[in-house]
Amino acid sequence: MRCGWKISGGYLLVKKKIWYLDNIRFILAIFVVAWHAANAYIGGRWPILETDTSSVVYGIKTFFDAVTMPFFFYISGYFALVSIRKRGSSSFLKTKVKTILIPWIVVLLLIVPFIELLAQISTQSLAVGYFDLWKWQINRIFAFDFGFISDGYYQRYMWFLSVLFAFQAIFALVYRFSKKWLNKDLASLQSRLFTTKSTLTWVVKVAFIALLPMMTVILLTIFFTDSPDPEAFFSVFNVIQFQASRLPVYIVYFVLGILTYRNQWIRRDLFTNRRLWNTLFVITGVIYLIWMNLFANIVPDELFGPLFILFINFFIVSALGFTLSNAKIYLDRPLFGNGEITSHAYNIYILHYIFVHLLQLALLNFVAIPLLVKFVLVTTIGLVLSVLASKYLLKPQPRLTVAIGLLSTILLFGIFT
Repeated sequence: MRCGWKISGGYLLVKKKIWYLDNIRFILAIFVVAWHAANAYIGGRWPILETDTSSVVYGIKTFFDAVTMPFFFYISGYFALVSIRKRGSSSFLKTKVKTILIPWIVVLLLIVPFIELLAQISTQSLAVGYFDLWKWQINRIFAFDFGFISDGYYQRYMWFLSVLFAFQAIFALVYRFSKKWLNKDLASLQSRLFTTKSTLTWVVKVAFIALLPMMTVILLTIFFTDSPDPEAFFSVFNVIQFQASRLPVYIVYFVLGILTYRNQWIRRDLFTNRRLWNTLFVITGVIYLIWMNLFANIVPDELFGPLFILFINFFIVSALGFTLSNAKIYLDRPLFGNGEITSHAYNIYILHYIFVHLLQLALLNFVAIPLLVKFVLVTTIGLVLSVLASKYLLKPQPRLTVAIGLLSTILLFGIFT
């Protein structure tokens, strides 16, 4: 079948590889690399910072900041239902322990402390040996902080894995008790196709379902906590960490991914009207990017915040429809030959952080290089190194990769004493 589906037990299963979803996931991994590469050149809180900033790089980063993580959670939710129908909840959860929880632990022990070392090297503030710095970082985990992070332990990019595993574990539990509903038979779902009117209604519903709890969390943060930043990270005993204001959006898009598969929205033409989705994407994208890049420092916070929440949520859902409607046409095929490169998307996320920071540090003192050029270099080289490390090291030899990481950490203990 064209869409790669088959009917089994009254509900749908994926029969063949749906290339465009894997390709979207790979593109999102590229976005993450670029997003983290950009952070060194826009100011703010980042381990390695240039003294100058680039408004162009900031504009690029605002796009990645809006869509990347909601899309990741959407695709994760979509494939969660695909996987759990095939494996069952117990086997599904065991797989997530292996693929999410174990890498999360390894990275927290080996990579996150190393980033702190690079940060102190970049500012020439390294006052203790790396072993003492590493112990200090690990000990901070066991403070079991609860609340908004100020000077507490921060998982850095591993927050995504902590939240993703929590979502997957909760979903596995829900599936046990809602299996019949989640496996609703095909005949009861395929009767109604989406029209332009029903598609627009869907867009408005999704945007408001996401923005109302987002607004609520931000207001609660402002009026009932001591956090000065409504987008600050929140820590649940240093095990799960997330931006409190964004968590409702992540939940909505994870559930949306599940419902897309369960309700057969793709087969029912939700993402078929490309002209509509392209128009929505351009309109909401222009409004969002202009608001973020031209009015952020002009408009009072009391007005900027609510309109930011409105604009970003309509932009995210429009960008999702734009991506899926066009990917079905242009990306439903293997990329770069046999498409093997897309299988490295998850490993790129795991590996890229260390390469991005090393490259940012290496280019830090080359003041003659424009920041935009540095951004492109860090993104491109960081991506290539991540793919190569995944292809030739992490994917074929995961245990050897961990052993190399452990040995490198021990060597760094000796070098930075």
